Amino acid sequence: MASITSLPLHLVADILRLLDNIQLLPPVVLSHRIFYSALLDTPSLPLDILRSQIPENLLPLAIAAYTSQKSVRDLHGLDAESFLTKCYDTPLVGLLHLSLDQAIQVGRIDDALSELREEFTLCSLRRLYGVNSDEPISDDQGLSAGEEYRISRALYRFQIYRNLFLDKEVLDKEQDLFPSGYGDDDYYDDEEEDTKPEKKQKKLFFDRHSPWVNEQLACVYDYLETRLTGVMLTILSATPAYRQVVVNGFQWGENLTEWLTEKTQLFEEQRCVSAL
Repeated sequence: MASITSLPLHLVADILRLLDNIQLLPPVVLSHRIFYSALLDTPSLPLDILRSQIPENLLPLAIAAYTSQKSVRDLHGLDAESFLTKCYDTPLVGLLHLSLDQAIQVGRIDDALSELREEFTLCSLRRLYGVNSDEPISDDQGLSAGEEYRISRALYRFQIYRNLFLDKEVLDKEQDLFPSGYGDDDYYDDEEEDTKPEKKQKKLFFDRHSPWVNEQLACVYDYLETRLTGVMLTILSATPAYRQVVVNGFQWGENLTEWLTEKTQLFEEQRCVSAL
C-alpha cells in the first residue's frame, strides 16, 4: 500500500477535508511537511473544513461573529455602521477565503456558542416538558432543525452585538441590550436621541430583522444574563455587597445582593422556551 506521503497534494487535501473540526488541522499540519504543503497548495482548505463543521445557513453568521470584533474591524477601517451595512448587503464576501488562523478563530467561536446552545436547549426543554435534571430528554422531545437554527442565530447575533457595541470602554454607564420602551412605536420619535450615531447603529442592527427574531435574541440574552448568577454567587463570597460589579461590559448594579435576588427569581420565571 502506498504511503500517504507519496500521494499528490490535491489528494492529501481531500483527505484533510474529512476532518470534522478545524481545531484538528494545526497538529496535523505540524506533523509532516506533506500536510503543510497540501495546505499551501489548497488555500481554501480551512474554509472547506469549516463548511463541514458549521451548517451552511449559519456559516455567514459565524464568520460575522469573528469579523465584527473591534480588533478585526480596525484592520479594515470599519466602524459598527459600516460593518453592519457590509454584512447585510454582501453577506457572502467573507466566505471567499479564510486563512488557517482566521478559520481557527471562527471555529472557536462556534464551539463556544454550540456549547451554550446545548445548555440553553436542555434548560428550555426540561422546563417545557417538566423533565427532572437527572432524566434524559427523549428523541421526540428534541429540537427540530428550524428550532436549532433559530437558537443558534440568536446566539450569533448576541455575539455580534457584543462585539459591535460592548467591546469598548463604556463601563461608566449602564448597558442594556433591550432598554425600557424598545419596540414601542414612539421609541425612536425623540429626534435628539435619534441623532446619536450609536443609537442609529443599534437601530440598523435590530430593524433588519422581524420582531419575533429580535424576541428570540431577547430570550437568549435573558438566559445568558441569568447564567451568570452562579458566578456572581462565588464573587459575592469575596466581594462586599455594595461594590460596583461590571462583567464583560455589562453593569449589573451596585447592590450585588439585590441583583442576585432579582436574577435568581428571573431564572425561575424566564420565558426561554419562547425562543423555540
